[in-house]
Amino acid sequence: MQTAGGGRMMEEGTGGGAEDAQLAMPELGGLLRELGLPEGFRGDARAGAGGGAGASGARGGGRGGADPTDWQQAWSAGDGRYYYYSESLGETQWETPPGGFIPAPWKWTREFHECPDIKKYWAQRYRLYSRYDSGVELDRVGWFSATPEVIAKDQADALVGPWQEFPQRAGAFCVVDAFAGCGGNAIQFARAMARVVAVELDPDRCGMTRKNASIYGVGQRVEVVCGDFLQLRLDSVGADAVFLSPPWGGPEYQDRDYFDPRTDLGGLDGLAMLNAARRVARRAAIFLPRNTDVELLRELVLEAGGDLVGEVTEHPGGKDGRMVKAITAYVRFFLDREGQPYPYGE
Repeated sequence: MQTAGGGRMMEEGTGGGAEDAQLAMPELGGLLRELGLPEGFRGDARAGAGGGAGASGARGGGRGGADPTDWQQAWSAGDGRYYYYSESLGETQWETPPGGFIPAPWKWTREFHECPDIKKYWAQRYRLYSRYDSGVELDRVGWFSATPEVIAKDQADALVGPWQEFPQRAGAFCVVDAFAGCGGNAIQFARAMARVVAVELDPDRCGMTRKNASIYGVGQRVEVVCGDFLQLRLDSVGADAVFLSPPWGGPEYQDRDYFDPRTDLGGLDGLAMLNAARRVARRAAIFLPRNTDVELLRELVLEAGGDLVGEVTEHPGGKDGRMVKAITAYVRFFLDREGQPYPYGE
């Protein structure tokens, strides 16, 4: 049977000769180099632990006299399950080593194999989630769409921070995160002491948001709602603000001369989105690509019954921090959820 690296491995429950148990170690080494990890890499606390029997890290006598800590768990993408290899013996096998093994750092083995186009995002994982190794979960879309943690914190400070100066509002400010994804922004709003209603269409990402929020210790402040933000009735939530991080249409947005917030939202109607936000809260923030045409955005917000508040915030990025990575625009609606003007002075 072929492994992910092209080598052959011993069938579970069979003896098999040494020639049938050989993993193509150069291929394994090539994978490690491609991932930016040293050959002979072993999973540790920073890499995270994978599942599987014996993953508690118990150590005992290895088969064939091998160092028990030499057995490493790894993921076979072709077969869709874990296998085990010993560097000192040059063997691989399906069955769990009876003496224990080092758990696979599945965060790179499994996700890298299944989503090879996430490689550059994988290198930024600690910028996306500083507690990634505590068990943060992301799917393919989550890798593309996660807001870098430092930006999410800045957005939370801007949207929630001013209200925390009023003792009667401390901890009472409510944010609806309309496109929660895997929870990056919701977590930072909750850490700023807001009550968060995190709306996400995909059930799996809803579960990821719950888990990730618990990892950051704010699970009790984040209520996850599985559904379509444009279809849900959220006016009874009592939200103070809506955070909008709509889809940008995938990484291809970077190839456009300019980004139109009305039509370039991955099939989402920008005006319908803003109208839905207006029906939920008086204030909103919208997170968009750096190449967004701000004048088109201003016209769109005005059509939805609102104004941009202050200057659009530019978020730096890139290796030297000199390049604008994205923008956040803050909105105040002058029309209420019924489309009527707010009373003067409100």
